[in-house]
Amino acid sequence: MKTENAVNNKKSKLPIVLTVLLIVVLLLGGALFYVYSKLNDDNLSPAGEEKTIVFNVYDGETITEIAQELEKSGIIDSARHFIYLCSARNRGSEFKYGSYELSNRMTFEQLCSKLEEGSVSNDSIKFTITEGMWLSEIAQLVEKKGICTADEFKAECNSRDYPFDFVKEIPERENLLEGYLYPQTYIVEQGTSAHELVNTMLSYFDENVGEDIKTAAKAKGITLDDAVIIASVIEGEVSAPEERELVSSVIYNRLKNNMKLQMDTTVLYALGEKKQLTLDDLNSPLPHNTYYVDGLPVGPVGNPGIESIKAAVDPADTNYLYYVLEPGNTKKHSFSETYEEHLENESEYYKG
Repeated sequence: MKTENAVNNKKSKLPIVLTVLLIVVLLLGGALFYVYSKLNDDNLSPAGEEKTIVFNVYDGETITEIAQELEKSGIIDSARHFIYLCSARNRGSEFKYGSYELSNRMTFEQLCSKLEEGSVSNDSIKFTITEGMWLSEIAQLVEKKGICTADEFKAECNSRDYPFDFVKEIPERENLLEGYLYPQTYIVEQGTSAHELVNTMLSYFDENVGEDIKTAAKAKGITLDDAVIIASVIEGEVSAPEERELVSSVIYNRLKNNMKLQMDTTVLYALGEKKQLTLDDLNSPLPHNTYYVDGLPVGPVGNPGIESIKAAVDPADTNYLYYVLEPGNTKKHSFSETYEEHLENESEYYKG
């Protein structure tokens, strides 16, 4: 009887097992069909409000790099989706470098058609803003490139007539948009106005400085503008990338201890020229000179890159208050917690 019952039990369980397997197969099939359908969907639009940006494709960029920048800029839902469609439909080989006006509501085919048109003409102008450049230096560069005069550019950089919330929150000061002119390579067409150019630079700042950075700044008890100011000091002080967070920690530690920052890059900016500093320079009563003013300078002392902005809201956990440039060409610093250690480092490096 037990053997017969066991056989009957097995028979009774068999339909259940088959039903479960069928459900699993159907679920897997449904999931695979969903993924396949999603990947083959022409609709690349991410969630959020509709927006249009100027998007640059640079000479030599791969499809993967373009796709990653499109996702980062909020034009497509994912780089993987775009790359898959390019591969499946044999698109991408005809993409041309240049400057494009793209919307986050364009389909895959619309994007590809746009990128295949090519916006580069003989009149296109290419220039690069490097990390730490001053507004005045950028003004001279765009004038040299024939885009607009330096004075026109400076005037636009003292305007709030731009559709970005962070612009509204900048305190009133000279060189209002210093710090927000995002460093990268730009390609623009002849006839681009100073206002259009500045708007493009601000749009790149808006795209790259996201909510994570704004949230981190708030957690540190500082404003986004404070973070940009700190980042600009870091950018001017640091040559070795691995020191960004360390210099950031020195800034925070000195502020916490009510010490003047005393950072040379702020003096150079205050003076408006890059030179060997003198004692008189350090004592100059200028609002950007952190040997003279308490706390942060009145505004950014250049235009920092994204890595310095990240370091400004995420400093290393140290007790460092001082640093001194090491001898030779390492462009690195030795950091110390006490003034005595600092003096020892100075005497060791610069003896004789």
